[in-house]
Amino acid sequence: MEKIVKFILALFTCLFLVIGFYVMFKADLSSTIFPFTIDNLETAAEFRAVFGGSLLAFGYLLLRFLTSSSNVTVSSIIIYILVCINSGRIISFFYEGFLSFTLYSWFIELSLLILVWFAHKKRKNKIDYYL
Repeated sequence: MEKIVKFILALFTCLFLVIGFYVMFKADLSSTIFPFTIDNLETAAEFRAVFGGSLLAFGYLLLRFLTSSSNVTVSSIIIYILVCINSGRIISFFYEGFLSFTLYSWFIELSLLILVWFAHKKRKNKIDYYL
């Protein structure tokens, strides 16, 4: 039963990574494999960053869960998700251009990433591993 569960999780990992990369790097999001169209540049930028970035992060985290035996902290998971969303935002700058809302969103997302990273480092340095 455990092998079947791992196999299904591996399939989801591949699916998330493929769809995440597809959304992240498809030049024209007005025609996709999804049952809706995206004609607005702002919507395309948000879709690319948030949806594509989140799927990449979830695929990576599932892959790490399947292949690693070490525990992952909540702050690390948040950092992985924010890194992928920020990567999607940067890629959206190349495809959709520098739009005002995407610049504001990117600034907030990047600030959140930096703050979580600093808090993670500070907390990691304070944890007593010899309990």
